[in-house]
Amino acid sequence: MSFLSPEILLMIAERADMSTISAMTQTSKATCGLIMEYQGSVVKHKLATSSILFPPSGAILSSATYTERKILEPHTFYITQELERRQFRINALLEDEASVLLNLIIKDDKACGFLPERETQNLIAGFKHAAMILDRLGDSCVDGLCAVKSTEDDALVRRQSHLAQLDLILHRLTSRELAFLSTFVDFCVQTYAKLHPYAQEDPAPWVRLTSFREALMRNGTLIIWAWLENALAPASGIVTTSPTPTELTEKIIEDTLVEIEEWEEGPRAEDERDFHESHLKLPSLYTSVRDAFAKHTGRNVKRAWNDMEVEVLVAIKEDNFNVSTTTKAAET
Repeated sequence: MSFLSPEILLMIAERADMSTISAMTQTSKATCGLIMEYQGSVVKHKLATSSILFPPSGAILSSATYTERKILEPHTFYITQELERRQFRINALLEDEASVLLNLIIKDDKACGFLPERETQNLIAGFKHAAMILDRLGDSCVDGLCAVKSTEDDALVRRQSHLAQLDLILHRLTSRELAFLSTFVDFCVQTYAKLHPYAQEDPAPWVRLTSFREALMRNGTLIIWAWLENALAPASGIVTTSPTPTELTEKIIEDTLVEIEEWEEGPRAEDERDFHESHLKLPSLYTSVRDAFAKHTGRNVKRAWNDMEVEVLVAIKEDNFNVSTTTKAAET
């Protein structure tokens, strides 16, 4: 490829996937040096033309392994590699015929099984966007870390991360995005309940499902993927280590469950003298979706769950469906 000008090579890199870019860097030392020198501008171009939501800090969390999620530096090829990994994961969840989640949406569920083909495709497109929002919520902890000078106070770090996630929900999503997000999360919870081996034996199944829902919204699609990975035909592209993906997901859910129980009980008497702002309890992300939808639309908060379902059903009937806009039905 040495006969191509540097400008042409960079234009190709801006439009290529990571496997192609990797192959380009192996053609010659000069081409490798050129691409690595302009790595930042290539990545910026990819992000500017991408539909994937991106955090203000420019850094995101890696999902290359389940056991350690590193913060990836902005404007590096690690970012584009991670975004491709997420896109693969979302497509597998919502396109692969072997996906338990997809089959639950289009076959098992009474509300969606009768939909015409075009409306079904619009629904899936809306859910893909909702999945991207989930991953963006997971990245918000990076924004929270940026707001904390020291990471030694775990409670403060968790609080700032949660505040960043709440800010995205309350101020940066349209009412339609909130509706699709809520509905998609509900389908994920139904899938988890269907696959969970202790669903019928758990003495508090509702609390466990609440914990899974909150863990999903805090950590992104990696949570539901861990449960569905064995049911999907393609390889995940993620390194499986010990503990297994399901075991790690369960640990995250258990940790969230403990936090919910502590929230219900309030601070212990021996902790009251050390109680400070970082321990103040914040609303759950899921209920915040409801509150944000009610605020955006002027609807009664008690009807918000039903109104969001109506918003989704109205939206998918549109000829020029766009998940980021808001229907008139939601505004009235």
